[in-house]
Amino acid sequence: MKKFIIIFLCAVMLCLSACQPTPDKPVVISGNDDQLNEAINATPLPTDVVREDPDHKTDSFVCLDTNVTVNVDAEIVKPETNVFPVYRAEAAPIEDGFGRRIAEGVHPDIIFYHKQTAQSVEELEARLEQYRAFIADWDSLVGYYVEQGCSQEEAEETAAEVKEDYENNMIPELQRQIKEARDNPPSADPVPADYMLRPISYYIPLLSGQDQWSRMAFARGIDANGVRITIQEDYYLDEIDHSVVESTVRYDYGDNFKIPDPVWQPMTQTFEEAQESAVSFVQKSGLSDYVLYRTTPRYLDNEGITSFLSKKVGQKPIAYEFYFCKAINGVPIVKSGIVNEYAHVQEDAHLTVVVTNEGVSFAFMKNSWKLGTVENENVSMLSFDKAYDCFCRQAKVEYTLEGFKGEGAKKGSVEIRIKRIQLVYCAIQSVGGGYTVVPAWMFCGEMILDGKPNTVFNAYNDDLFDASRFMIINAIDGSRISGVSGNGWGEDIL
Repeated sequence: MKKFIIIFLCAVMLCLSACQPTPDKPVVISGNDDQLNEAINATPLPTDVVREDPDHKTDSFVCLDTNVTVNVDAEIVKPETNVFPVYRAEAAPIEDGFGRRIAEGVHPDIIFYHKQTAQSVEELEARLEQYRAFIADWDSLVGYYVEQGCSQEEAEETAAEVKEDYENNMIPELQRQIKEARDNPPSADPVPADYMLRPISYYIPLLSGQDQWSRMAFARGIDANGVRITIQEDYYLDEIDHSVVESTVRYDYGDNFKIPDPVWQPMTQTFEEAQESAVSFVQKSGLSDYVLYRTTPRYLDNEGITSFLSKKVGQKPIAYEFYFCKAINGVPIVKSGIVNEYAHVQEDAHLTVVVTNEGVSFAFMKNSWKLGTVENENVSMLSFDKAYDCFCRQAKVEYTLEGFKGEGAKKGSVEIRIKRIQLVYCAIQSVGGGYTVVPAWMFCGEMILDGKPNTVFNAYNDDLFDASRFMIINAIDGSRISGVSGNGWGEDIL
């Protein structure tokens, strides 16, 4: 019995130590919540306190698995601010109509239009009868959603929403299309119109090829030079309560991203000119709290067609991709890269802007963060040396030959080269729901397996940053937020 009690007490002590390694398994991601909350609720630091972090770090150590060595020769990237507030936050969908804000901000002279229907009056009237028949039989309508997995109560609530949606939106819109088809013969010429970002209902069980649990809005426009602009908003919904779980906005200028496998010419703009175009686009879109997080040059592949993953020696880029993140005081809020029972983290809110010879040809925005209560106006953080010590102690436990080479690996070696350590913000899930956005240190670099670079072939390889992120450490209490991630620099649409 005494032996059992001793073992139990030892386990409790280990779980409460944010940085203390054990030979058996890594420290839990959540760290010591009491310790973190105490720091967050402490008296804010005066705003004139200056952090004195180093600009560079060199070090080398061997992990508990002696087959793994970590070599650090890293630039330390820090923001200009010395004030680090801690926020409560909620993941939030992008506002309806945000695409219009982008289009009108970038193109004040934009003219929106819609195309005349290509469907016959007979086809549209037949669909109208389908819609009316679908909502006419209440019992069948409720039964349909019961078959989809809803409870009786949920099915009745959903059926009521569907019926209202059809009566107030879908049927009137279809009637408008029928009138338009009768009044105007089919034509390919665009018809000037009000802004046509019209939400398409997410209840469309009768139309094949539609995602039943999403809604989309779409708009077309022309700028003063006659170049086509398209805007698309997508909202992906929970199947039961139809809340938005993910949202995106896509912007296309011209036809570069509409033609399959276009052959683009090498960039004539300099990198600095391309970046200026991207930053101007973001500012005109009204995203003053977004900062440039990463830049990726894009190249043609070996067969000469558009590919954003390949590069020939001496080849000029065909485009530059600029990745902007929502920020606090200029510090980007990044995703953890790991979602598990300890840290369910919303992906970062970001805007990808692609600049070609035609200017900003493509932009893609995903998700949003709604910053709420300020938990601490200027939180006290560990010194860089203490945070780095937490990384070392955790890395010594976490990095193993088997972890990097797969189950059963017994021979070989792994070298982790940390080349960039960046101070960022990261959102961690709170016990009571929502997220706490805290400052954190991100450790990035490359991995050498058996003496050979282990290049991950994905959209994150580029000339300016390394693709792999090896750990994020909470800058307040030193706890590990997340570990190795092959896509640490964020997610791309391309």
